[in-house]
Amino acid sequence: MIASSIPRPADRSEAPAEARVLHLLAERPAAEAFARIEHEFGVLPLLERFFDAALYDEILADGKVGTLGLCTPTPEPGWEQAAIDAVADGSGALVSGAIRLANAKADGAIVLVRWAESPHRLAWLDRPAEPASSGSVGWWRFEGVAVGPERLSRGIDPAPGSALFAHLSDYASLWALAATSCAREGVHVLRRAVRLAVHRGKSWSGAQSVALGITELEIEADLAASAVRRHRALDPAERGSREDLAVAAAAARILQRVAARPGELSRDLGIDVLGPLVEEPTAGLSVALGGSPLLEAELARVLDTDRIGGMGRIGGIGEQRAGEGIA
Repeated sequence: MIASSIPRPADRSEAPAEARVLHLLAERPAAEAFARIEHEFGVLPLLERFFDAALYDEILADGKVGTLGLCTPTPEPGWEQAAIDAVADGSGALVSGAIRLANAKADGAIVLVRWAESPHRLAWLDRPAEPASSGSVGWWRFEGVAVGPERLSRGIDPAPGSALFAHLSDYASLWALAATSCAREGVHVLRRAVRLAVHRGKSWSGAQSVALGITELEIEADLAASAVRRHRALDPAERGSREDLAVAAAAARILQRVAARPGELSRDLGIDVLGPLVEEPTAGLSVALGGSPLLEAELARVLDTDRIGGMGRIGGIGEQRAGEGIA
């Protein structure tokens, strides 16, 4: 387990979430910081809100780290489409399917499950004895795994406007704060690497194509970071899923571009880049929440709902559809 030192919820309440995120990034390697951020602000609130208190207390008492298994890519993208299949098994269920995780080293994952003529539910699945992937990012596969009723949530609605969707989009905008901070640091590392790389006595920082490429990344990273900070500075009641997902999608795009640049410099110019996006197992950073493709798909769903549903502005995390949360 990564995580015996992860604070309990009482500790998290002592400072704003944004301050906690920046503190984790400052004191921990990027991959570990992102895993903790996902657990504290993505997983624990779902356990607290949708599951029985006994499971929530168990996860905290055992020091387990959870990850979100809600962001698996599918031919038809979307958090709802990532639900895995389940069949009733007494008061529990048997689940089968595959999930992609940003933190495949976690102790367990929250997944969305569905079975015929029943509402969607969330399930806590313990880490398989032999996961399909051993790295920090990868896949877990399940075939007929029994899930007891204590590890199943109440019935939930995953559609835009629901409490689950609002939580995920709000978490996405908080994740965007970490993603843009990491992207900006990555740009600084790139600049230092090309400045120190020399060919026949001349630094690569003087090459116009190289310098312009990094400047483009720097501008995009700064703009995305500024948008995230302004958004998170708003009162929670003034933030909505549309804006949450817009800043998260922008953050995911720039993080992915910055993370890819060291490999391009090494392959094309022979410049070795040393830094957190290269030295650590950070592949999971850019696939969190499904990466930019899934975040953009969810943003499109919200915009479409606004356009045709007459819902007005998609609300914040406090909204809940009538009947949601009933077993």
